[in-house]
Amino acid sequence: MLRFGDSVMLLNKMTNSYLAFDMSDKITAHDEAYSCTTTDKVGPCARSIFVLAKGEADDGAPDNVIRYGQKVKFESNPYIYSRKLYLHSTMISP
Repeated sequence: MLRFGDSVMLLNKMTNSYLAFDMSDKITAHDEAYSCTTTDKVGPCARSIFVLAKGEADDGAPDNVIRYGQKVKFESNPYIYSRKLYLHSTMISP
């Protein structure tokens, strides 16, 4: 059972790699954005841990248990950066 506020690592089973923030690769097109990468050479550390957060503040759920159909945000680990960063996907090239 997953709950909002839980910390998770995201693994791609096809590549056997974990998703991790790449704080050295700042995206200049946005105010505050950094890229993410996948790597098989990382374990549980600040850059590979994501915190589950509510996608909608008032989703009508009675508790913090994540249910099918609820919107979920992936936040950066609070130890990686002073502000919250959220996972976002954008197409870079056609």
